[in-house]
Amino acid sequence: NSAMLDISGYTHEEYLALSAEEMMATVHPDDRPRIVHVMADRLKGKKFAAENEFRILRKDGDIRWVLTNGSLISYHGTPALQIIYFDITGRRQAEQALLESEEKFRSIVDTTVSGIGIHQEGIIRYINPAGVRILGYAGPEEIVGRQVMDFVALQFRAEVHDRMDSLSRGMAPVGREQFVRKDGTLVDVEVTGAPFRYNGKPAVLVVFSDITKRKLAEDALKESEDRYRKLVEISPNAVLLHRDGKVIYASRALARILGTEE
Repeated sequence: NSAMLDISGYTHEEYLALSAEEMMATVHPDDRPRIVHVMADRLKGKKFAAENEFRILRKDGDIRWVLTNGSLISYHGTPALQIIYFDITGRRQAEQALLESEEKFRSIVDTTVSGIGIHQEGIIRYINPAGVRILGYAGPEEIVGRQVMDFVALQFRAEVHDRMDSLSRGMAPVGREQFVRKDGTLVDVEVTGAPFRYNGKPAVLVVFSDITKRKLAEDALKESEDRYRKLVEISPNAVLLHRDGKVIYASRALARILGTEE
C-alpha cells in the first residue's frame, strides 16, 4: 500500500517488481539472517512470534527501523504472508539517545569521588560506588531498598526530613549532617539534592561528600583562632589589626591605653 511505499522509498511498480532475493536485500545485513529464518518458519506453518523489530534499507540507502506484525494467510489459493509494517525509527532513535544518556550518566556517577544516590518516597533505589564506600558497606545490594533515614544520625533526622519536604516543592537546599556507617560510626557529610525522574517516576537525586577531614581542619582552625583571641585579650600588650588603613580589631589593652570604651 502507499504507506509501505513511503517507508521503503520505492514506487508501486518498483516494489512489485522486486524478486524474493531483492526483497530480502532490503533488510539490513545485520538483521537479515534472523528475518530469513522467521519467514521460512512462518511459511512452513511453524510457531513464530507475531511481532519483529528490525532495520530495512530504503531505496536511497537510508536505514529505517520497522515493527512488523505477520500472519500466515492463503492468497489465490497459495500460502502467503501478510505483513503489516510500522515505522518506529523515531522511537528507536529516542531509545538510543536515552540509552546513551544513561550510559554517560552512569560513567560519571560510577567514577566520581562523591556519593550519589537516588531515592523515591524515602526508599533508596540507587547508590554509586563512592556512596557505598563512604557508608562503609561491601556493595550497593546492602543499601538499595532501605529507608534513607536508616543512614541519617538521630540528631539530624528532623532537619533531613524538612529538606526532603522542601525538595518535593522543587527546592534544592545544601546541608551538613552526619551519616551512620555500617559499623555504627558517624561520618560528616555535605549533602545537596534535586528533584529527579527515575524509571519514569518522581525521585530525588542526592549528592553527598565526606567532609570529615575538612571539618577537622575547620574545627582545628577555630580552636586556634579562639586560643589566639584569648591570648590577645589577656595580654598586657596592645594589639591592633587593620586592613587598607581601616581598623578591624583592637584589643582591650589598646582600648585602655587610648582611653576609649571597649
